[in-house]
Amino acid sequence: MSDVRFFDTIPVHVPREKIYARLGYRSDRTLVDARRRQLIDGWIDDAQGYVALKGAALRITVVAAGGDFVSLGAAGDLHGRHVSAWLRGCDEVLCMAATAGSRIMAAIHADVAADELTRGVVFDAAASEITDESLNWIMEYYRGELRRQNRMFTPHRYSAGYGDFGLEHQKLFYSLMRLDKLGITLTDSCMLIPEKSVTAIVGIKAIDE
Repeated sequence: MSDVRFFDTIPVHVPREKIYARLGYRSDRTLVDARRRQLIDGWIDDAQGYVALKGAALRITVVAAGGDFVSLGAAGDLHGRHVSAWLRGCDEVLCMAATAGSRIMAAIHADVAADELTRGVVFDAAASEITDESLNWIMEYYRGELRRQNRMFTPHRYSAGYGDFGLEHQKLFYSLMRLDKLGITLTDSCMLIPEKSVTAIVGIKAIDE
């Protein structure tokens, strides 16, 4: 198991189209007039000012795998038929975490309290997509390293709470990546605080010659 890498800043490109999609707009079927788009774009820019992205990542060797588990040795085990099948053929995983920080959530709560619900919804969507985009940035950070080792990621990443990959795995990720150093806390129900915080894993395997 390698050491945890911490990222004090993550310079991501704001995924505007994904934010619009989360808000329910579809580029192929929803027309947004110029005044409305200008207003939403302004709120997205405002939301970005409240976001302070930080992250962490850790490469871990897969020791064994069965029909419904993946052993990471001393690091712990992953449980679930779907995640086991998804990681078939992988001999490592990359654990990742990112948080948008607490200021954006305070801004969202302030908008709700002030009955600025539309702006609050845009802030919420922007924070969610920007935080998710930071995981893409972390993967790109590692991708060059993997190419030099003739290795690659699986096509998709996997998050606790998806399918039969239980939310209780957040405890494992929280401990392994020492997420307290990012200002993240974990509730008894395995929710991450600040709310705009995410964890995920992606498989790593050798590139077939």
